Amino acid sequence: MALLYKSEADVETKATAEQFYRTFGTRAHQVPNAAPTRIQKVAVHQVGVAETFKEKVELDEESKTVRLVGLEGDLFNHYKSYVVTLKVIPKGQGGVVKLTYN
Repeated sequence: MALLYKSEADVETKATAEQFYRTFGTRAHQVPNAAPTRIQKVAVHQVGVAETFKEKVELDEESKTVRLVGLEGDLFNHYKSYVVTLKVIPKGQGGVVKLTYN
């Protein structure tokens, strides 16, 4: 399948690379606490449950990279695939998150 669209952004964060990676990698259900006006709810399920959007989280501890791969849901009525990569790069007291969406 050909890549039709790719978007990238660098976002500075006050959280360290380790804190950011740990939150998105292993505590995704706590994300609404950090950004309540943008994300209202995250439900983590261990078994397949019917949802509006379902994704798989792939973690790379060594490079502090989180990859979110869409599996099913209403989003696929508009897009053929959904992959978001969050690479955390330490910077000063915090870090920079390189966000790639394709």
